[in-house]
Amino acid sequence: MTARADSADRAGYWWALAAVAAAAGVTLRFIGLDVQSYWTDESFSVLMSADSWSHLWEVSRTEIHPPLYPALLKLWIQLGGTGPVWTRSLSALFGALSLLVAWLGLRRSGLSTPLRATLVALTAVNGFAITYAQETRPYALLWLASVGLTAAALCWLLGPPAAPLHWFVLWAALASATHLFGAILTGALVLTMMIWRRAESGRLAVAGVIGMAPLLVWLAIGMLTPGFAEGASRWIDAPGVRSVADLLTTTFAVGGLEMLDEGFVWRSPWLLAALLLVLALLAVHRWLAARRRSVPAPDPADGRAAAFLAVASGLLIAGTWAVSQTIHLWTLRNMIVAAPLLAWAIACATASLAAGSRARAMGLLAITVAACLALIPVQRNLALPYKTGFGTVMEYLAKVRTERPDAHFVISTLNPDAWMLSADLPQTPEYLAWLLGDAQLVEKEKFSGALKSRPGLTVYAWYRSTDPQGVMGRAAAMQRRLEGCEQIPIQGIAVMRCERPG
Repeated sequence: MTARADSADRAGYWWALAAVAAAAGVTLRFIGLDVQSYWTDESFSVLMSADSWSHLWEVSRTEIHPPLYPALLKLWIQLGGTGPVWTRSLSALFGALSLLVAWLGLRRSGLSTPLRATLVALTAVNGFAITYAQETRPYALLWLASVGLTAAALCWLLGPPAAPLHWFVLWAALASATHLFGAILTGALVLTMMIWRRAESGRLAVAGVIGMAPLLVWLAIGMLTPGFAEGASRWIDAPGVRSVADLLTTTFAVGGLEMLDEGFVWRSPWLLAALLLVLALLAVHRWLAARRRSVPAPDPADGRAAAFLAVASGLLIAGTWAVSQTIHLWTLRNMIVAAPLLAWAIACATASLAAGSRARAMGLLAITVAACLALIPVQRNLALPYKTGFGTVMEYLAKVRTERPDAHFVISTLNPDAWMLSADLPQTPEYLAWLLGDAQLVEKEKFSGALKSRPGLTVYAWYRSTDPQGVMGRAAAMQRRLEGCEQIPIQGIAVMRCERPG
């Protein structure tokens, strides 16, 4: 067998492995789209896009993010309705497309076939990305744009001097039209590119400004719009060291999914630890080989790519963290833009540290297999209820109403339509009127004042935030105020069923 044929055969093995990872990643993005209820942010997106175009525009003007995703979601809803499976399938589709983008975008990077296949595989099985591919929010589209933008930056870095920037500009425009953090990622990459090629700083600055133009235009419009950015997040504390740790463990997700107001966090460190162990073993092997003076020269492209991705992710994370101490920017879900940088940096560092082609193949195979095995606990966590169970509450109330038409409901919302969106019930005003009847709708902050015993059957449902400890505290308060009641276990909401003699 010739060396060329042998090389082609090995390339086939690597792409076969990437295809297996891609199949698993795509499957996990599309299965279980009906398991979770819509939570608050998803309901906001659906209600915003399900109404008229004028309503979408009015609501968009209160957001700091451009309205690209809400407009795409509106078109999607017009095709298939507002059900969770359908609306989330748009995000799953964006997530699946990111694999194709990684494969095509890296073809001209000059990286070796094993490394490119590994980058595609890590894109496919990333638990952070899979979680948001099952979310009716713009983060799957932001992930797609981030993958394309990162691939374009690598192609520029590893290409010839004055390499074209048109793909970088196009992906930057999509990222910036999707979310504020698309522009922030663009800025971090442009700064890193300037560090590598200072002589091209002017051209890079122009490319960055053009790429960020959708957001810059949107902000300019916003400056003239009363109430602009009223929907910006001002309710989360400044990030700390734990926030950075959460970003790292969520990027390399393996288990222990929790829901926070700022996003869905994976806090198990085991996958990250396994990947770092592979890097440490390769470094030791390289050191031992150097002592024997038998270290082949590494591929310079691998080292340059690893260093570039590490610097870009460092600038992005450190810069956002520092600014967020005074101006709130950091939320875990926003930081999904850093995930491709971090995951790809690990793979490129693995290839760069390896002492020889065999060690490189073993290292890349080890991190790919570890990331694929992590999908098992990831899927187990995603298959359990972890989002606030608004739809589950409404389905329980419908069951009570059917059995006891005289039941009274006290609910912590002024907008029951949002709670109904993901319930497997008729989505009509007539049905909602039958279901709620004379229900007492109370602002969630004032709900404690409504905890009063009354004759007959009463069901109390109190949601205030996603904090698990807060849910336990609210349930305890309800049990103290409403003695002898039965707690109904529903994810993220304290629900009590109380029955007293009439």
